[in-house]
Amino acid sequence: MTNSNSEVVGAAYHEAGHALVALHYGLEVGQIVVRENGDGGTDISRTEHLPLLDRVAVCMGGGAAQQHFQAPATDHAMMADYVMVYNLTLEMTDEERERAIEKAFVRARTLLLRTQTRLRGLQKS
Repeated sequence: MTNSNSEVVGAAYHEAGHALVALHYGLEVGQIVVRENGDGGTDISRTEHLPLLDRVAVCMGGGAAQQHFQAPATDHAMMADYVMVYNLTLEMTDEERERAIEKAFVRARTLLLRTQTRLRGLQKS
């Protein structure tokens, strides 16, 4: 293994965050991969039918999960997410893009919190 276990754990939380946000929007989630070197990926169906802010929230779901669950950071994964967001927001100014990222990050984090709360409720039943 070339990376520490914490990087693998961070990547697992990151990819799970993308998957949970995507599922909230009714997107299909295929294979979720976390490799020994801390790289990962999640197959998510196309998002073109979603409003832009929701599409960006799917991109920010990974970082939101890492922050929410205090998982180790994976800088490479976050950078890949920002590249995806940049490609979605080519028409925006940098300031508009940053505001969209902030709003989408909060939205993703809120969705993760709601999911966590629901799961806790199911565990108590």
